[in-house]
Amino acid sequence: MPSSDACAGYARAVMKVVAGLEDAIEKSGRAYPKARAQIARMKAAQAAYVAGGCHGDVTADDPNSRCHGVVAVTIGASTLDVTLLTDEAGLRAHGREPKGAVSGGA
Repeated sequence: MPSSDACAGYARAVMKVVAGLEDAIEKSGRAYPKARAQIARMKAAQAAYVAGGCHGDVTADDPNSRCHGVVAVTIGASTLDVTLLTDEAGLRAHGREPKGAVSGGA
């Protein structure tokens, strides 16, 4: 539930890993457009969750609440590996062989 300590803790932990991944992407100097877009959606969801005061607010648990947008963090975490692989495949297909590919594992 969005108001729970578990949700807040999970979202923070995921976004900490995502920040590290974003840094690695930046250092690689490569585009990773799909992964960057997914990370941006995840960051926006986390920011809205914090700005909305969702943690600890029981009204946040209403499925119609804007706080349910935090699911973008959890969905993003579960699919970011595939998104990175898709970006890698696209770069290879266009003759831009990776020098130092970014590792998934997010």
